[in-house]
Amino acid sequence: MRGRLLEPLGLTQTYLPTVDAVPDVVHGYFGKPNDVTGVIHPSIGWSAGSMVATSSDVLDWLQALLAGDAITA
Repeated sequence: MRGRLLEPLGLTQTYLPTVDAVPDVVHGYFGKPNDVTGVIHPSIGWSAGSMVATSSDVLDWLQALLAGDAITA
């Protein structure tokens, strides 16, 4: 993932959370305003796409995707 997608696109602040403590992430909420950040780890989705990224990397990804630079046939 890193060598074929993230590095070529310069997405240096995007990763798959594999550590117990994921630092500096936006808090997650479920249902009523219940903060589940400490209860549900971001890696729970695993292969469902549970990657963590900065807003800057998300913008770079979107621009690359729309320009056709992210995915090749």
